[in-house]
Amino acid sequence: MEYFLYKGFIYVFKSDLNKLIETVFRENVVRRLNLMNKHYDSICADKRISDIIKRLLMRRESIFKIKLKKNYFLGKNLKIFLVENERKTYEETKTSDKLSLLEIEHFAKNNFPLCMQMVHRQLTENSHLKHEGRLQYTLFLKGCGLTIEESLNFFKKKFSKTTSEDKFDKEYSYNIRHSYGQEGKRVDYPPYNCKKIQNMKLPSAGESHGCPFKIFNEEKLKKILVDQGIKEYDIIRIMDKKNSNEYSVACMRHYEARHYNDTKSENVGVAPSGYFNSSVEYQKNLRNGNKDKHKVKIGYEETKNSNNNAEVKMDVC
Repeated sequence: MEYFLYKGFIYVFKSDLNKLIETVFRENVVRRLNLMNKHYDSICADKRISDIIKRLLMRRESIFKIKLKKNYFLGKNLKIFLVENERKTYEETKTSDKLSLLEIEHFAKNNFPLCMQMVHRQLTENSHLKHEGRLQYTLFLKGCGLTIEESLNFFKKKFSKTTSEDKFDKEYSYNIRHSYGQEGKRVDYPPYNCKKIQNMKLPSAGESHGCPFKIFNEEKLKKILVDQGIKEYDIIRIMDKKNSNEYSVACMRHYEARHYNDTKSENVGVAPSGYFNSSVEYQKNLRNGNKDKHKVKIGYEETKNSNNNAEVKMDVC
């Protein structure tokens, strides 16, 4: 938003007024919700008040639709998320092109590359990420479309089992804002690409950063791939590239195994966000009925009688 300062007054364009009012309104709502969160138990001791609060939160006519799940407001901590897409249902949001707060779990399971799936799993299981993993994941989520407000809410919720809200605000929120260029030198840091992730120092105990195709041994990596439902033939192809230190190509083979050998994935193996975008685009085309465009799956059963030249051709990068 453009503005200029003159004699103690800030002048803004009329076209920016709506955005300015929206920002002030959002900040006021978040501030009030945080205040209500702190006193939630005492406020809701009176059932008459608690019923009113729940009805207000569920109103569809509000400027921001507030999406609640039962576990977000039952218990000691009230968890509320603002969705900027007015009158957009959760099912519609879940299949949108950009990542947003409500569907991280959906995308993490179906569209994240293996490196980010592993970081997400570590965060979910331990309610904590050490610095390198947290930075790698924050920048990835940012590159996939997560706003700074959504990122702060996401990590605060994930850390909540082991970290109080005050401690999170003091020790972790600065680094997240810094990644979005809101602190320090205010640099808009880009997400890590695959080369940078592969060249990171090897993770020590409790750390989760780096490229799984490089840092995991064969036994651990194979178990993860089997758990994901990857077929034996595809696992052999992935392991072959891992063992030849072609980690980006191994990631491409992993993508193909999960997306029916979609060969339109130019950015897979270049950056994790490229994997995510290609995966979302692939599923979008399937939903739109463009199945023939992508259906080039070559499974183990279909190729076990193929000649050697056919197999070599499949592995050309």
